[in-house]
Amino acid sequence: MGLITNIRTGLKLKNSYLVFEVIKKISNWPIYFLDFFSLIWGKYIVYNMRNGLKFLVRAKTCDRGVVTAVCIADEYRINDLSLPKNSIVIDIGANIGTFSVCIAKMAGKVFSYEPVTENYQMLLKNIELNMFNDVTNAFNLAVSGKNGKLKIYLSEINPGQHSICNVGNKYEEVESIALKDVFDSNNIKQCDLLKIDTEGSEYDILYNLPDEYYKKIKRIYLEHHNVNIFLPKNIHNNHNHNYLKIFLEKRGFNVFMQDNYIFANNNIAYEIQ
Repeated sequence: MGLITNIRTGLKLKNSYLVFEVIKKISNWPIYFLDFFSLIWGKYIVYNMRNGLKFLVRAKTCDRGVVTAVCIADEYRINDLSLPKNSIVIDIGANIGTFSVCIAKMAGKVFSYEPVTENYQMLLKNIELNMFNDVTNAFNLAVSGKNGKLKIYLSEINPGQHSICNVGNKYEEVESIALKDVFDSNNIKQCDLLKIDTEGSEYDILYNLPDEYYKKIKRIYLEHHNVNIFLPKNIHNNHNHNYLKIFLEKRGFNVFMQDNYIFANNNIAYEIQ
């Protein structure tokens, strides 16, 4: 999740409606508020959702914000989705697996990609915790515009904000795979939902995907980030949500934007409410 999203979801706790939603959706909700006020002593906690899902999170970190955004505030609009039993979902930037686990409850197969080692280990634990090993394939890889190696700069504040765009002292060198090869290596003929949250890499990923592959994608849900400020001035100013919206529309998508999210649909018969 981006910094703005984490701030926004944190501030929403002041809203009585969100507090009600936390209580409504998390059975052990007192732990959530103890964590919010940094009153948890252990390193890890588990949120038990009333829908049967469980999420292992790192206490006193922004993991709570990710659970809030995906499960409580439903910012990816999972509750509005209707997927066929044999549906294929690709989760790029899976982080600790919150979205992957939520969508695995309704999908046929989920392919989850997370490059940072610590987040990837949390992803595996949450898949195992919810017994979705048969549904979810997890890969310790970055997805980018091409195959190779990348430096992921590590945020000391937010483990969901590691990025290739922000330069810092700490980084992890990771293997990267192009989105085209995600489709090819997994023999994916049609992707019912492509979710992307990559802290600025979404442009590199999508702009380098051959046009014919867009015909295989029914929906794209992504969190967008303005990374033009990190680019050299001589590079075309196309790393922003407005250009990305036009780019997707030219490839046959109906695009709806809400806050920091883009919801794009490649099926005229389907409407995002």
